[in-house]
Amino acid sequence: MATPATHLDEDYGLVLARYLRGLARNGGHRTARRSPGHDVRTCPNCGARSDFALDPEGTWYRCASCGHYA
Repeated sequence: MATPATHLDEDYGLVLARYLRGLARNGGHRTARRSPGHDVRTCPNCGARSDFALDPEGTWYRCASCGHYA
């Protein structure tokens, strides 16, 4: 059940602000379909949310930001 507006904490605005900053940082919700061999991921090496492309051998994905394989 939804919480009535009269019972919301003052931190509600802070939670909303953090959520909106996260959307802006990560590019929002991506609904476009990716072509085969491409994916959007968070890179474990540089931490950027970027495109990953499958290498020619078809075994690893490579980060478009730093070139790290994942």
